[in-house]
Amino acid sequence: MELHNKYFSEKGNQIPIHLIWGDKDPIAPMTGPVGKFYSKLASTSNSDVSMQVIIDAGHIPFDERPECNAGLIEWLDSKF
Repeated sequence: MELHNKYFSEKGNQIPIHLIWGDKDPIAPMTGPVGKFYSKLASTSNSDVSMQVIIDAGHIPFDERPECNAGLIEWLDSKF
């Protein structure tokens, strides 16, 4: 969160970020400080941060539920 604030707020950079987050992540739960930080950014229209929540997945959702990679590919296709 500190690096995000430093490099995205101070310098005004708008690099798009797409988060793939498991709803059962025991290491960085969505209800924890990092989860809340990025959930809030993803819900802000001018932040260029989006979030894809994967149901019944933990900390590494793209390994546990490989079908979530399709959402990442769609996001990449729409941005680049």
